[in-house]
Amino acid sequence: MPAQTERAPQQEPLSEEQEELLAWLKAMKFKRVRFGGVSEEDVWKKISELNRRYDACLRAERARYNALLESRGIKGWPHA
Repeated sequence: MPAQTERAPQQEPLSEEQEELLAWLKAMKFKRVRFGGVSEEDVWKKISELNRRYDACLRAERARYNALLESRGIKGWPHA
């Protein structure tokens, strides 16, 4: 009998930025072209937007992490 694979419970987004990124990813659609599938230009635009949004998530997470360290009397990384 084949083993059933259990789906890992989905982790809830931790921040507002992650919520926005998740909603954007779920709603994202690519422009289709008549021949070849999707528009390469549109794909590059989506990758650029994804990078911008992911960077915003990372910056927000870093700020929260630094605040947590500060609240515990620990100085952040020297190059943070």
